[in-house]
Amino acid sequence: MLLLDIYHVQTAFLIAAMVFTIMPMITWFSLLREKSRAVNVWTAGSLVTSVGLYLIGLRDQIPDPVSYGVGVIFTLLGNALHLQALNMEDGARHRGWPWLIAALAIGCIKEWVRVENPDTQAHFLLGYGCLIIIWSQSTYYAWHVSQTEQSLAGKWLAGMHVIAVLTFAWRFTRAWLGVTHGNAIEQGFDGVMVTLTVIFISIISNVAIIGLYLERAQARALQGEIDRERHRINAELTNDIAALDRQRSMGELAASLAHELGQPITGLLMDSGSMQHALRRSPLRPQELHQIVLSMEEQAQRASQILKGIRGFMQPATTQFVPVDLLAVVHSVRQILGPVIADKGIGISVSSQGATVPILGDFVQLSQVLLNLMRNSIQARRPQERLHLHVQVDYANDVVRLTLEDNGQGLNDEQLAQFGEPFWTTKPDGLGIGVAISHRIMALHRGTLTANRPDVGPGLRVVLTFPRP
Repeated sequence: MLLLDIYHVQTAFLIAAMVFTIMPMITWFSLLREKSRAVNVWTAGSLVTSVGLYLIGLRDQIPDPVSYGVGVIFTLLGNALHLQALNMEDGARHRGWPWLIAALAIGCIKEWVRVENPDTQAHFLLGYGCLIIIWSQSTYYAWHVSQTEQSLAGKWLAGMHVIAVLTFAWRFTRAWLGVTHGNAIEQGFDGVMVTLTVIFISIISNVAIIGLYLERAQARALQGEIDRERHRINAELTNDIAALDRQRSMGELAASLAHELGQPITGLLMDSGSMQHALRRSPLRPQELHQIVLSMEEQAQRASQILKGIRGFMQPATTQFVPVDLLAVVHSVRQILGPVIADKGIGISVSSQGATVPILGDFVQLSQVLLNLMRNSIQARRPQERLHLHVQVDYANDVVRLTLEDNGQGLNDEQLAQFGEPFWTTKPDGLGIGVAISHRIMALHRGTLTANRPDVGPGLRVVLTFPRP
């Protein structure tokens, strides 16, 4: 009882108003970098509430219509702003702004009832009832946030609002039953419970708001680490699968490559025999020997270039993003497919449009993409028809585009829709992984791979799009 005698409710309201001024400012400055509209609305709601609490606490010093009537309206509006802030934290699943209009209307009606019937408790019950409804809805939003984000801070926020609802419902019930008088600043146990609840809800709720954003920051950091690790694993898997696919491609091209290598080796053997024959003759003819040596050097360089292209294509290197000229990629793949192109009488043309701009990419993997696509075109040529491949590189303002177009069999609408799906193929002996791997490689290069029909005639057009560096 001694505590109740020395506890001054109006002073407690002023302390609560100070807490509602200081705590939200700490919250706002702590979360300034978040640039959150919800935090701004929450801070505004706290400051509006603090004005209302100041006016209620100074009821003896300020004329009654301003101190109590306006103070209650400000308190209702501030808590309605808190409700809207929690609604925004919950993803704005429901419109919260009508609560402001409702709070303002109820505050005005409450003041009108108090002026018209000062001896009744209707105005008191109306104000407390409005706060109970607002805090109940705030509890729902805070709890939904805690469940959606698995947030401990959200649970504290919801729990604090539950305590506020229970305290004010208890005060509401006692006033409705006539046990206590309906006076916001009434001395006694009721006044102590109400003011302490108001103070604690300001402290705990603002700390919970800060905790909520700290949890989100930790979640973003963890998700970023998970994404980086997933990207690393995907890149490694893509490299491994791509290496296996390159080996498979070289295995399929082995016969043609052996034939291509056989020509310079045969030339070297013939030149070697010619040199031996020339050396046995007397007198020696230096000019003839010089021509033979030049021919041998040319044949050796040709074989070396073929082997160098194969070795560069087969090397199991990690992805290295360096400036790459797409035209150089086209010429490299054209050289690898040279024996097949010559053997099957395939026509191929290369063109470019715009100033040459290198892209950031991995030369070997980009070569693999183009090799897969060109081999698909070669294997899809129409019987008794000469296949022609046209490769064009366009350097636009925002993208670099490589287009491969053929006059082969093409694809129907259903096949175009499935183009690039893993293990889907139109070839009886195909594995259906070449284009799928190409899609993964293009994703690593932040590019796209699409297929459609040519503007004129049969065939297929595949477009690779890369962002400009």
